[in-house]
Amino acid sequence: MKKLLIFLVLVVAAVGMVSALELNYGLRTGINVGNMSVDPDPIAGSDLENKMKTGFYCGFWARHMMNEKMGITAELNYVEKGDRYSEEESEGTYHMVIYENVLEFPVLFTYVASEKFTAYAGPVLGYILSGGYKDFYDYDDPNIVEFYGINFGEWLNRFEFSVAAGVKYEITETFFGEVRYTYGFSNIISDDNEIAEDSEAKSRTLAIGIGINL
Repeated sequence: MKKLLIFLVLVVAAVGMVSALELNYGLRTGINVGNMSVDPDPIAGSDLENKMKTGFYCGFWARHMMNEKMGITAELNYVEKGDRYSEEESEGTYHMVIYENVLEFPVLFTYVASEKFTAYAGPVLGYILSGGYKDFYDYDDPNIVEFYGINFGEWLNRFEFSVAAGVKYEITETFFGEVRYTYGFSNIISDDNEIAEDSEAKSRTLAIGIGINL
């Protein structure tokens, strides 16, 4: 809780610093298609296939243009990340899922390439609200249900550092579409966890969505 409060204070301070600037701002939402770089590999020697995990994101953005071409965009986003592995078996499909729900604060250096296209890249500071592991079966018989899950809780490294890059296309004066790739550098699993000792998991996500210029 203390770490979350510190993170929110930093966000509020950053917003206060730019409050006097001339800003463009709006909302963004869409889907994430993600996986994780996990060491040791959880599917080594098995028949599991990496299917990638689909999640949701939404957030608020504000942009200050330093000149006609260059600007800085700050955002506050809620993002669902993780990875999914699946295996077809005789009685159904087995799924193994790693998940994390993150509050992210990107600071993106923005380049307006044309009236329609904008490119951006920059660091992303994230605070992991929750995360864990679960596995379950999709049986051919709908009356059979089998589920197992673990909330990592205190075994999470709450702060996550990533780098993001993407492009957006202005569909109209109000709406835009965007594609973004985010590469995580931080291990989300703490060293003193009791589930997966000496393990590392780092997120990778491709976001596809739309936004609104308010």
